[in-house]
Amino acid sequence: MFFESIRSIGDKVFVAMDVDKMSFPLHMHRAFEMISQLDGETKVTVNGKDYILTPGKSVLIFPFQQHAYECIKQGKLQLCLFSPDMADDFYVLEKNPTTNEFSFTALPIADEENFYVKKSYVYAIIGSFDKNREYEIGRENSLGVLVDLLMYAEENFCEKCFLKDVARKLGYDYAYLSKIFKRNTTLSFNSYVNTLRINKSKIMLEKTGKSVTQIADECGYSSLRSFNRAFIRAEGQTPSQYKNAQKDRKF
Repeated sequence: MFFESIRSIGDKVFVAMDVDKMSFPLHMHRAFEMISQLDGETKVTVNGKDYILTPGKSVLIFPFQQHAYECIKQGKLQLCLFSPDMADDFYVLEKNPTTNEFSFTALPIADEENFYVKKSYVYAIIGSFDKNREYEIGRENSLGVLVDLLMYAEENFCEKCFLKDVARKLGYDYAYLSKIFKRNTTLSFNSYVNTLRINKSKIMLEKTGKSVTQIADECGYSSLRSFNRAFIRAEGQTPSQYKNAQKDRKF
């Protein structure tokens, strides 16, 4: 699971586009995300629950819900992303639907800059979704803290990045932050930081001529040995083996 910060900042944002297929690993972000199947078939997983989208079916994913896509049969879909302030009288922190699926006719996408036209698109989506919908309200308002933790990890994973340091900086108890993070991501903070490091190291191994030792250092590992150990756990091979495999694939 990873956090998409690029879709988690900004206000008064609405983006809509047609795509030919959706396959994307488990992730979360601050924006609402609606995917509507026009033809073909897509498996959508939201907070551990699977939905099979066929033509006419859609899902609306709420901010910070973990979700993933898997294309089953290629076909056209419509993807809409909008920031929570575009639905500020609808969005409540830790208010999540008991089911994310609904029937919805995809909107014609217009190259429209007018804010109120964009907002009308948003209200068409949430108006259709909200009919007879049941919601669950979380017991504690912890999503703001979760975002702080995720953003801290994104900004600091290439350096020393420990939960105890975040707790001291944010003024929270270590055990509380650990519980919040694990409950919302299913990972420990350290495991998440390591995932960020491994993902960056794979990009560097593929696209730069830097040595494995340099990459280990720039991705926040204290030694080449710890980098090798973490990489083998995540990828089943050493960084050098991964780098050589990428070279072979190009020829």
